[in-house]
Amino acid sequence: MRRLLTIFLVLAGLPAAAQQADSLFVSFPEVIEGKSIEEEAIPEEPKALQKPLSIGLVSGVGASKFPGEEKNTFGGGPLFVMDGQVAYGRIRAGLGLGFCGGRLLEDYYYKGLWPQGETYSHAQFYGTLGWDLVGTGKFRLTPYAGYGFRVLSYTYYYGYDEDDPDLAWSRSGPCLYLGLETSLRFLGDGDGGIGFFGRVYASRAGFPGMDANSWAIHFAIGLDLFAAFH
Repeated sequence: MRRLLTIFLVLAGLPAAAQQADSLFVSFPEVIEGKSIEEEAIPEEPKALQKPLSIGLVSGVGASKFPGEEKNTFGGGPLFVMDGQVAYGRIRAGLGLGFCGGRLLEDYYYKGLWPQGETYSHAQFYGTLGWDLVGTGKFRLTPYAGYGFRVLSYTYYYGYDEDDPDLAWSRSGPCLYLGLETSLRFLGDGDGGIGFFGRVYASRAGFPGMDANSWAIHFAIGLDLFAAFH
């Protein structure tokens, strides 16, 4: 009887002995380490709402001309423009100047004769405020308005003594500016770069004694240099 009991115990233990030692124990479920609420990253604010600050300089060359009654007197000529700009989000402000020259198409009298065929200069000084209607980081389109001054100048060098070789006249007036500006970036990252710059704008000045609607049309292309700060 004792032998039968021994044989039974041995037979009962064989299946368990055939299993690997690790399989005899049930492992506890693995604990997945999770991040606490404090450690979770806070979603970044969309760039459209960050309102980055940027500063820049635009400069270009183009052409300028007078429409209306003045086009028969003041011929168009080359134009140079340069603006310093500050943008906050889509709002863009600038201070700039424009300088162009042309030839008189007929005699013009103001404090003296401005003879036909001679050159004159046309300077502009203005402040502008605009809104980036389109702003994708690579491309922007900005309508703007501004206010400043336009100055017409002429210097006559002929027919005077060597001690007094020139005689200059100028006339100036307040001026309203309306324009459209665009920039397409081709170098740089999100914090700055260089882009192609283009602008078309009209200026309306109130020169005394001239047409009350003394408009001038200007076109310019050049470079846009800028740096952005978040």
